[in-house]
Amino acid sequence: MAFPAGAKTITLTGTFPVPVAGTARAGRIVLTPSATLVDSTQKAIYSGGGSVTLDTDGKFSVTLLCTDDPDVQPSGWQWRVDEQPSGGQRRTYWIALPSTLGTTVDLSTV
Repeated sequence: MAFPAGAKTITLTGTFPVPVAGTARAGRIVLTPSATLVDSTQKAIYSGGGSVTLDTDGKFSVTLLCTDDPDVQPSGWQWRVDEQPSGGQRRTYWIALPSTLGTTVDLSTV
């Protein structure tokens, strides 16, 4: 299902090579907002998160809601990123994805 028309979104990308030999890493990235999000203008409730699987090159691309959309409440929310690489160390951290970053941003720069 696509986001409602008018929702502010950003495409998050990333690449996960294995540090030895640079081959592609397998695994997934789980993304979860820090709150249940309500957009009364677009008549949408966004609850829970989701995951994206790394492709055969160890890359991913996913469209997410921007964290600074004034129509989405509560304000001040962030994305929790849970890196789950196969055979690698798992990491969890929080990021903001404001629309000021542009239409696409790479995870390595956030």
